[in-house]
Amino acid sequence: MSENFRRAFLVLAMLSMPLAMLPAGVAGQEPLQHLAGLLERRLELGVEVARAKWNSGQPIQDIVREQAVIEATVARASAIGVDAALARNLITDQIAASRLLQQGLHDEWRRAGQPPFPDAADLRRDLRPKFDALGSELLSALRDAEAQLRTEAGRSVMHAAGMAALAHRPEPVRERALALFR
Repeated sequence: MSENFRRAFLVLAMLSMPLAMLPAGVAGQEPLQHLAGLLERRLELGVEVARAKWNSGQPIQDIVREQAVIEATVARASAIGVDAALARNLITDQIAASRLLQQGLHDEWRRAGQPPFPDAADLRRDLRPKFDALGSELLSALRDAEAQLRTEAGRSVMHAAGMAALAHRPEPVRERALALFR
């Protein structure tokens, strides 16, 4: 049996198991499931960012803003006792996944001749405060899940939970968002 097949089988088996039946060492999956749900919420906000940037014509990638978010996340992580490297890797992956999602949406909208969205949120006024609040929630969830994420079993369960939470997202977006947990 190939390694990829074995991994796929394990993920499918874990997704179909009730929480109580998960292997020992990964008990208490709530923190991992909560973290996976927050990753999906962040991508959902990314859809709103794509709409705002579509309307304004702003580029998808904003290196200065992205770097500021990464540095602020690392500082907040350190302040609450979360491993700084773990926080940096997580937020870097989430920004990259959001960028992939936004680019895919812009490509679709360009092909379809999408006019500006009449109900798009304002990036600075509406969306950035939501990202800031979600960032704090994400770090709290990461702190709660950190011990489990240090184990191979915990990362496997997190990857499976993330695959379930992000199932409707394009594969490259899912893979990038969950890269830390492979």
